[in-house]
Amino acid sequence: MSGFVNSLRVNAAGGQLVVGGEVNQRVSVGATAFFRSLPRLPQPRAIDLLMIAIGAYAADRMALRYGRQHAIRSFHITFGVEDLAFWSRPEIGEQIVEILSFLTDDNWCVSFEQTRENWYQVVLPIKWFTPTRIALFSEGLDSAAGLADQALRGSDQILLVTVGHYAALRRRAERQILKLAELVPDLCGKHASLLVSLRGGVARRLRLQEKTQRSRAFLFCAAAIAAAAACEVPNIDVYENGVGAINLPPMTGMLFGGLATRGAHPSFLKMMSALGALVIDQPVSFSLPYQDLTKGELVAALRGRGLEDWLQQSRSCIHSSLRIAGVTHCGLCPGCIERRLAFAIAGIEENVRSYSVDLFHSSIRAGLRDYFDVLFEQSAGLLSDDPLVVRRLRAHLRGTGVDSADDERIHQLLCRNADEVRRVFSGVRRRLSAPERVAGSGSPSLAFTGVAI
Repeated sequence: MSGFVNSLRVNAAGGQLVVGGEVNQRVSVGATAFFRSLPRLPQPRAIDLLMIAIGAYAADRMALRYGRQHAIRSFHITFGVEDLAFWSRPEIGEQIVEILSFLTDDNWCVSFEQTRENWYQVVLPIKWFTPTRIALFSEGLDSAAGLADQALRGSDQILLVTVGHYAALRRRAERQILKLAELVPDLCGKHASLLVSLRGGVARRLRLQEKTQRSRAFLFCAAAIAAAAACEVPNIDVYENGVGAINLPPMTGMLFGGLATRGAHPSFLKMMSALGALVIDQPVSFSLPYQDLTKGELVAALRGRGLEDWLQQSRSCIHSSLRIAGVTHCGLCPGCIERRLAFAIAGIEENVRSYSVDLFHSSIRAGLRDYFDVLFEQSAGLLSDDPLVVRRLRAHLRGTGVDSADDERIHQLLCRNADEVRRVFSGVRRRLSAPERVAGSGSPSLAFTGVAI
């Protein structure tokens, strides 16, 4: 399915969610384990919001952008909800449309109908834990560094919320948390994970699925809001560095059409805070405690605390299909490049065997280092006040609703990150820009490393 999705319905059937319309898609949700990790079942409207987010995420995965990430799609979805009177209020639907449009740059139209049955079981909690804060937790480096920093401070009881589409993510996240608790006994945290997986339909072939899936952030935050409702906790942290949160696209053409993620953007989190407060009828505030730090600065704050090996157990690669023993990162995607930059700035020596391509030593064909090249060029432009880069930054900030009062703070933050790129990657840039050597006369080329890209 591609292009226009004229009419879809998301409702419960047989204990699972079903997306019906032009095509049918079953969605399995591990709600029982998630709800049992909470002190009580969230109120119906919070569960409705979670269902809406799951349905939007499924539709996002089902509709291809005609093979072009900048293509704009149109969705008209009817969601089955318990509290129909609340969701039928025009301002609520408008907020959902605003959020989804902000994340995906697509056209959305939403409506609601009375649900016919539940898609989850009513369960009793088995983990009695009363947190003082909630945090989104992935297996990424920012999540790991943020949690470690909070653990070292030892001031809060934290409920960590993970959302994923495969069981291995939950297991790895749990192992990360348990290992950190051994290294930092002051960590007082519990884990609640929600698994959402598509069954049949587009899930049968990766080529049938849209890869950008920008609506995932809506699902992550909806799960956190459900947890906040159950725990009666108003504070939800997003462990993302400030550069990643703003996420200035390295090319002007990436400002639109779903080419750049806004999943931790301050404007998105502000919108989710406002919607969440209305849904659960209590204050909710998503915050970015590390919005004034680069990723390197965030990781550097943990150097010498005995966490260097533990931090490297995190995963940053955007490719989940690496099938090489001992290799967890491709080495060339944006996540891998930014990870290597952060560890270099922090002065933490990495185990390079975990990378399929060692950016600092491998020879890499020009076509496979596109992100590295544009990142370096953008960094040079920021440091030299290149008018094109400055205009792109301003267009991005205004287009994403950032207050102009924050311009200077953000500009300085991005310039610090640009200086990190210059200091760490200048030698790599010179080496990669030199005439390529004959294969076999130097470092191995990418063709012989087995990278899955």
